[in-house]
Order: sequence, then structure tokens, then C-alpha cells
Amino acid sequence: MNGKQSGKSHREAVREKARMLRKEQERRARRNKILIAVCVLFVLAVAGFALFVTLSSSAGKQGASGGSVRSARLQNVSPKYGIAVDAQGAATASVRENIPQLAMYTDYMCIHCAELENSSKDAIVRHTHEGTVQFINYPVAIMGHESSIMGAAASFYVATYAPKQYQKFQQGLFAKTKQFLEDRTGRPPTAADIAKIAKEAGVPQDVVNDLPASVGSGQWADVVKKATDSFTAAGFEGTPTVTLNGKEVKDYGKNGFSGYLDELAAKAK
Repeated sequence: MNGKQSGKSHREAVREKARMLRKEQERRARRNKILIAVCVLFVLAVAGFALFVTLSSSAGKQGASGGSVRSARLQNVSPKYGIAVDAQGAATASVRENIPQLAMYTDYMCIHCAELENSSKDAIVRHTHEGTVQFINYPVAIMGHESSIMGAAASFYVATYAPKQYQKFQQGLFAKTKQFLEDRTGRPPTAADIAKIAKEAGVPQDVVNDLPASVGSGQWADVVKKATDSFTAAGFEGTPTVTLNGKEVKDYGKNGFSGYLDELAAKAK
């Protein structure tokens, strides 16, 4: 009898142990399913968030300008990519005769160009309005920086589509690059920054809207490349390069560039 009871107890113990093992396995299986589900949800959430950020960023960029690429068929620009400035500060392809012809080859990401333009901007505006010096701007991108290319492209773009605001835009852009190059604050101007400068200069809104897409396009970059190639083909190397009546000027005298402009204007009177 005791042997039968002992055998029965042993079988029950085995069955109980097997039942407990099954329950433990079921618990582990449920736990694993839950962990897998949580991981999948986490991955989907991260992927969804990343997609949201990407789409939001893209929509933001498109909404910021809402514009398109305009034709790079230049207006108010000479065949050698010079942009003359008339007495009202507007871009023009024609120059005033019988006054000093001062050409300035500049790169918007060149620190010495920014120094020259910003330190003498009042003298440049004064002599422009007085008609005592004919300024001709030649935007180039010898620095190879993205902002150099976009800046030069924007100069040609504004000369073509908003010529009346050209000189004010030119000075606004150099004031912006001064913050990064001279003051060591901020960042190089983006297409959106350049569009804001154009708006502040009074460029019509429809022209502003199309500026970011245009200056970032291949066809406007090609214009800048051709202008830069023309600069190097003329034998020039660095910026700023200044020429007077076609001859390179390397010394502005003891009174700096502003004083040099005053002397030119005095001789022309």
C-alpha cells in the first residue's frame, strides 16, 4: 500500500512540476510578446517622429519662399559680368562717361572685401549720387564657399529683377557677412537670410519669394562660375580687386579707400 501511495505521490509531483513549468513558459512567452510589441511601437514612434520632422522642415522651407527658379537671362549686367550703378543706386549695364570708372571685384565671403565695402559705404553712396565716380561691381566666388556662390548669384538676380534696389541690397549683404567674417558672430548667410536682406532693401515681394530657389539653382550658379572664370581669365587672382579705368589699383593712399574716392571725385570736377 505504501509503495502504491509513494508511486502516486511521485506521479502527482511530476505532473505538478510539469504544470508549473508550463505556466512559467507561458508567462515568459507573454512577457516576450509584450517586450516585442513595446519595441515595435518604439521603433514605429521614432520613425514616425523622424518622418514628421523631415516633412515639417521641408514644408517650412517651401512655405518660407513659396517661389520658383527664375530665368538666369541677365539684365542690367555687362557682357563681362559688370553691374554699373547709376546716380540713384540702381543697377544698369551702361556707364556714365567722362568720370572715373571704378570697378570692384568682390567675393561676399572675403573678409577684406567686407572691410572695404563696409568702411567706405558712405563715400560710395555719396559719390554715386553726386555722379562723380562710376562704380561697377563684379560679383565673383573665388572662395568656393556656398555663401560666396549664393551671394554672387543674388547680386546678379537683384540686378536683373529689382535693379532699383541694387546698391541698397549690395550694402545690406556685406553688412550681414561682416557679422560672420569680422565680428565673428552668427553664421554665413543662407538663402533665407539673403531673401530677408533683399526684402529689407525694398525688393518687391514676388522677387523676394523667388530668390532662395533661384540663387540655390544650377543655372544661377553657372552664371557665377562664368563671372569668376572671366575674372581669372583677366589675370586677376585675389579679392578685392579694384581697377580705375581698366588699370588695377593696389594702393589707396594714406587716407584709405574713402579718401581715395574723395581724391578721384575732386580731380573729376
